[in-house]
Amino acid sequence: SSDLFMPKPGDGPTAQEKKGSKYEATFVARTTSGSNYTGIWRDDRNAHDTTAVFVVEAIACLLKTEKNLLNYGVVTPASAFGQAYLDALRDNCGVSTDVSRS
Repeated sequence: SSDLFMPKPGDGPTAQEKKGSKYEATFVARTTSGSNYTGIWRDDRNAHDTTAVFVVEAIACLLKTEKNLLNYGVVTPASAFGQAYLDALRDNCGVSTDVSRS
């Protein structure tokens, strides 16, 4: 039953706990040719509220796409919509991303 692992309504962080929180994630990748890249993803909102924003932007991209995504199986929004999704998060949501060769 989903009751075993799903949070109950109201189990999330309180408004006070979310206030002033933000996050930053760092990703490191190595290409097949041996080049290293570092990506930093920043958002001044708390991760709890940002989840809903990301879902809405993914839905907006889905409504705008002409791709037939039925042949891909389960994919992330970034895999499905690529740069259009990242641009939407930056332009509409204030998420910042930096990628550099390291």
